[in-house]
Amino acid sequence: MNQDLLSFIAAIEALFAKREADSALAAIRALVDTVTNDPATVGNVLSSPGLDELCQKLGAISLHYLESEKMRPPTADRQADVIILATELYGVGGHTRVIEDIIRAQPDKHHLILMTNFFSHDYQFDRERFTRLGVEVRTPESGDYVSRLVWTQRQLCSHPDAQVLVFNHHADVAAIAGIQPGLNREVVFCHHADHHLCLGAALDWVRHVDLYEDFCNTCRGAGIKAELWPLSVPDIGARPHDPASFRRTGSLLTACSGHDAKFMAPYPFHYWMVLPQVLRRSGGRHLHIGPLSGDVLNAIHAELAVQGVSADRFTHIPWVENLGATLKEQDVDLYIGSFPLGGGRAIIEAMAGGTPIVTHAHHMHPPLGSATLGPVGTWCWSTPDELLAIVDSASPEALASQSQRAREHYLQAHAPAGFEAAVRGAPTTVAAAPENIRKSPAVDPLAAYLLRAQVRNETFPIVFNLLAEAAQQ
Repeated sequence: MNQDLLSFIAAIEALFAKREADSALAAIRALVDTVTNDPATVGNVLSSPGLDELCQKLGAISLHYLESEKMRPPTADRQADVIILATELYGVGGHTRVIEDIIRAQPDKHHLILMTNFFSHDYQFDRERFTRLGVEVRTPESGDYVSRLVWTQRQLCSHPDAQVLVFNHHADVAAIAGIQPGLNREVVFCHHADHHLCLGAALDWVRHVDLYEDFCNTCRGAGIKAELWPLSVPDIGARPHDPASFRRTGSLLTACSGHDAKFMAPYPFHYWMVLPQVLRRSGGRHLHIGPLSGDVLNAIHAELAVQGVSADRFTHIPWVENLGATLKEQDVDLYIGSFPLGGGRAIIEAMAGGTPIVTHAHHMHPPLGSATLGPVGTWCWSTPDELLAIVDSASPEALASQSQRAREHYLQAHAPAGFEAAVRGAPTTVAAAPENIRKSPAVDPLAAYLLRAQVRNETFPIVFNLLAEAAQQ
């Protein structure tokens, strides 16, 4: 079997014709997973019109089957105004909090959350956080891929008057096949899987929304009619911007946040290697906010010992209600964004409180480390030596200046009013003037190539071979 997209699509359609629908959906998932795990595609392969068209075709076949077998449910007595169609929700991270912000932006609307759980992950999620907002969360019972697609479409059929906001994970075929033109009042594709191939990103009949200006411009450059819903966090008020409010103990208090996934990707250096160097150079203390595995914590403590840094200068706080408020309450002098993978919402939370930030320019694709977030002039590093130089330069005066810039940028670009207006249907936010846009740092082409070569996923033949075997059965 040829390893090209046209051959792949033909094989999937043949499987569907043979009533091997579950194998077909599994193969699409396998291909998308393989592409997203290949570093060579990061920032380069964001969408596939061919795969999206295929998903839509399979979804249309499924919907026709529901109608022909009289399985289409009646319209619900109480129509949801807004349906949020997601793959999974989590207890930590920005993904779930963005959905909460959308719900809070429209308190007069009746919201319903549908989770496909397409990957059948067994995880714990606190539904009470949405129950407190008056929102019901529904998930399908255990089943195969096809049953999750059918469940999704039956749920959507019951609410034809609803606006559907799609927050699918990259390879969630059920979500993208499930939505169909005319099935609901409006469909909005919320593009939160910004750096990787994501099913649904190329659909031309939905409203395509991006949450960051840089990513919105990328999609527009690719010919997608993207709108900007500028990601926001609650305004917690700013700390004083005067130099006297920084380095009050005489040394630097730094902080970072995030779970293991932000730090574990293959990379030339890691958090547990760099952090002890920062502490040794600064002579100060560091807070980590967010869950870390025992392996990561052990690696940090081991490297602290190697660097001769006392373990009591590192404090781990597994969870907080509001990151920005915690940074402000703790008088954190400098927030170091997670690396190699940045956390966009965390950066914005820090800026909301006027905490100075430093972002990372990822060696393959700088925005992966949130390098384009923040105002022009924000500190940004690519190598550990550059980060240590920033630590050296973080005088009270420099920190006060960065604090004021961060707060002003938050008010201009990420204040709640702009996000809430966009969610409620205001016209697309006007882009900032070019001189106010933080440009992506240049990458070293050789460094990017070597990193890609180091971890390049070579499993494409496996995907196509398995598909060929399924077609022959």
